[in-house]
Amino acid sequence: MKSRHTYIPSDKNGIVVRSMIICAFLLTTCSSKSNEADKPWKPVAENMYLDILEIIEMQTKANYEKINLWQGKMDIVESEDYYGDNAAKRAYIDEKSRAASSKHIRRIVISPTAFAVDVVNDKLYSNLEPQVKYRAVDLDMNAPPNESIRYSRIRAIVTPQEYISYEPDHNFGYSDSILVSARVSGKAAFLEPPEKAKDRLGGDIRDPRMFFDFGKNKKIWETISTRRKVLLTEGNIKIAGYPHLNIAEIDADGHTQYQITTLYRDSHDYVKVKLVVDSSVGYNAIKQEMIDDGIPRISVKLTYEKIGDVFVPKTFHKILLNSEGKCIFDSRITLTKSIINKPISEKTFTYKNLGLQNGVRFVDNIKRIEYWYENGKLVPASEKIQN
Repeated sequence: MKSRHTYIPSDKNGIVVRSMIICAFLLTTCSSKSNEADKPWKPVAENMYLDILEIIEMQTKANYEKINLWQGKMDIVESEDYYGDNAAKRAYIDEKSRAASSKHIRRIVISPTAFAVDVVNDKLYSNLEPQVKYRAVDLDMNAPPNESIRYSRIRAIVTPQEYISYEPDHNFGYSDSILVSARVSGKAAFLEPPEKAKDRLGGDIRDPRMFFDFGKNKKIWETISTRRKVLLTEGNIKIAGYPHLNIAEIDADGHTQYQITTLYRDSHDYVKVKLVVDSSVGYNAIKQEMIDDGIPRISVKLTYEKIGDVFVPKTFHKILLNSEGKCIFDSRITLTKSIINKPISEKTFTYKNLGLQNGVRFVDNIKRIEYWYENGKLVPASEKIQN
């Protein structure tokens, strides 16, 4: 599993902590168990599999393609758990505190977030405002982080051409990336190639389009399409004596839910992935599970709201468990406001929406030019220094 943090220290004048906040909710120990009773799933005849997969593929894609513009707000409440003798060290807890002896540290992050997406032109604006605290769960006390750890609000813009970020609570010290005023410590925004944003998406850059994902950076209909093609070309192959694909259904208050179970071998383990879709919400996913060699590892649940004729996620709950069945993160997200296909100002996806103040540096690392923000404009830093 990838690290969820990237720490970029500067000199004594400042430290930048890039917090990849893919952690989780719950002040109590989290659990992947469902409160719902087991449903009486009925096997679907295998000759119906292709038709069912085609319906899911077509319906989910058609629903998503109705979204041209999407803006709103989400409340994110997440936590990440560290266990063992080095739990406090891995969570960067102050070594001088009593919490440094803890064997179970929980990092709790509450992040109100505003977003805007131009789906057609692939443009994203995200404004995340994290509030972070640490708990030594086993000692029942707050755990102070190392004094070098700092968190900031982050405003980010990602387009096919560029990635712009501004962390207004950080001062940037001496850095090779500051082109002209390298010996100045202060606030700075950065323009980078768009691929620089990839490691932060889903962390401190939130994109609501990800709620439609299923699989590795694929939308649900793309993954379903791949499985349908495999079924067409290779049939329902056997893995360890069991069908690669299995579909079951249930009638739930007049609408149909399908449970699609895929079995495959990953390295030396047998992995089972379950997807549950519901016809009442456009056949979108309401539940996803991943079981690795018989051990539950990932659980995702979603609910939706209908805006006009479009279904968009309303709540998202994701849990990750380690190989011992312990929760390592639990994420609860509520989209408190979604506005679909209403005009979004083009300025939303430019530096003018970063909330820069006079004197903030703006470093273009694509063109290798440094500016200073002044009265709504970017003035070349070379001119400011000469004056």
